Amino acid sequence: MPTIIRHPAPRTVALEVATLVLLTLSPLAWAQVCTAPSDTYPNVQAALDDVACATVVVAPGEHEGDLRIERAVNLVGAGMNATVLRGTGSGSAVEITDGPVVIADLTITGGSANEGGGINAERVADGTRISAIRVRLTGNTAPAGGAAVDTGQSHFRLVDSLVDRNTGGGLVSEIVAIDGNVVVERSRFFGNTRGLVVQAVSLTLRDSVVTGNRAATGIVSLGEGSVERTTVSNNVSTASDFVCGGITMSETGTIVDSTIADNEGPGGGVCHTDVGLLTITNTTISGNVGTRFAGGVSHSDRDFGSDTILDHVTLVENAGSIADSIGMFAGQVRLRATIVAGASGSLDDCFSGFGDIASFGSNLAADASCNLLRGSDQVSVADIGLAPLADNGGGTRTHALLPGSPAIDAVASDNCPATDQRGVSRPQGEACDVGAFEADAAL
Repeated sequence: MPTIIRHPAPRTVALEVATLVLLTLSPLAWAQVCTAPSDTYPNVQAALDDVACATVVVAPGEHEGDLRIERAVNLVGAGMNATVLRGTGSGSAVEITDGPVVIADLTITGGSANEGGGINAERVADGTRISAIRVRLTGNTAPAGGAAVDTGQSHFRLVDSLVDRNTGGGLVSEIVAIDGNVVVERSRFFGNTRGLVVQAVSLTLRDSVVTGNRAATGIVSLGEGSVERTTVSNNVSTASDFVCGGITMSETGTIVDSTIADNEGPGGGVCHTDVGLLTITNTTISGNVGTRFAGGVSHSDRDFGSDTILDHVTLVENAGSIADSIGMFAGQVRLRATIVAGASGSLDDCFSGFGDIASFGSNLAADASCNLLRGSDQVSVADIGLAPLADNGGGTRTHALLPGSPAIDAVASDNCPATDQRGVSRPQGEACDVGAFEADAAL
């Protein structure tokens, strides 16, 4: 059996918080720890108002009241399920105007504001560092967006957290600072009316799950974006413009070792528009539905300066309105060692309007609509030999290659990724396999 590389487990609570405290506060200040409620501080806000308290430890239980943070501080609970900060419903549950700030090990709920119902950092200075670690953001509302978090112009980091059942948006970032960014690691977005909408210099999303979000989309990145080892599934967009139910990127971006499955919107799986190069590598795009555009990948080059490259992608079982797999309206889409097979049986896999779809070689397609003309390409393949989408190891689901699949050992070049989507080394046989999955050499 091939060796699957496992990603490291999250660090402990004490180590994570202690590391961030040391990074953000002075050696003298970080040692000053205050507990609230206590005899000294009758409520959490009283401890936050005392500049001598570099770290405010919130006792277990539910604490009601809208909090305001106006300085550098660490706000630490007893655990996501033990400490609850409940807003009054008449403003943001936690408003941050200065920092750096670390919030850890608690739940924030009941906030209601025009923007930033749970955490509102709209007024912080450019580049202020804010981190939320092992935080649950649930049941917050914001009609203008950012029901869970409006990160403002901060450097915002969300780690090991849950963002669920917020109305008006999961996390919205309106970063205009040149050096601003949003980093999300090992977190889950579920059941929000918007998933993850980021207008930032950069978005990095790692080892996370964005699923079951409704109304807007799963992920929208309006700046540079990077999605790594992440599942984006079962999201529905009811928008009418050029967005996808799964991921929409408007600038340069990468999607690596990820699964985008069973999303629905005007475009289904992935949409790329405006400018820059989007590279999708070792990724499964499966079972998505596009109600206006393509089910799998839709590309629209509004400024005639964008390209999309699919490298070792398994693009299968998607259904669209103009094409099942790839819809190309302007610009360029390039395929390398990619499997393309739609679900409808009545539409072509590929549609090309003002741009073109072309091959870098070693692709495998169910029909001849994708302009795959290299000698190493296989087209009009009746049986690609794929198993259903399943957990085959690694952090995301994949389509395994069945014995005898024409994708096995079919990559003509040795220029393939070092591992497959799961972390299995390539090649396992005489040559690399086409698509996101590398089969056992015994097959």
